[in-house]
Amino acid sequence: MAKFNCRERELLAEICKNYPILADMGYHLDTVTKKKEAWVKIQAEFNSMNAGKPPKDVPQLKGLWKRMKIKAKGDIDAQRRDARQTGGGPPKPPLGKPEQILSEMFGGQFDPLPDTIDDDAGAFQEGPGEEESLGAEERMPQETPSFETPIRSSKYVNKC
Repeated sequence: MAKFNCRERELLAEICKNYPILADMGYHLDTVTKKKEAWVKIQAEFNSMNAGKPPKDVPQLKGLWKRMKIKAKGDIDAQRRDARQTGGGPPKPPLGKPEQILSEMFGGQFDPLPDTIDDDAGAFQEGPGEEESLGAEERMPQETPSFETPIRSSKYVNKC
């Protein structure tokens, strides 16, 4: 497994921001093909700008990219949580350069889901005053439930 230093992480983030196709979450053939082509170009740029170090292959760079996205999401979430807390203690350090680039690249993908309630309770309630608007003659009579024993078919009746 290749070790990447901070400079290499920043370099990969700087190169990848020039390839917006990497932020596309689709799996269409056209998108996948463009991503493969982009990664070949990214590898060539990265290795040419990182002279004097062992060259990295596409799977190594993709793995680093994936880890950087996960870290950026976690750091952004941590800052969001820290901003909602009440005082006490020093503030969290600002995002690093790679995390800032990823945040800009992926925009809304790092944002949390909206805090909406998924509740159907309102869909099954009658509107206010619907029952009052009906006259006594228009109301449906309410049947009282019967608690009688159901009649069984002859097939299950004991014939002894």
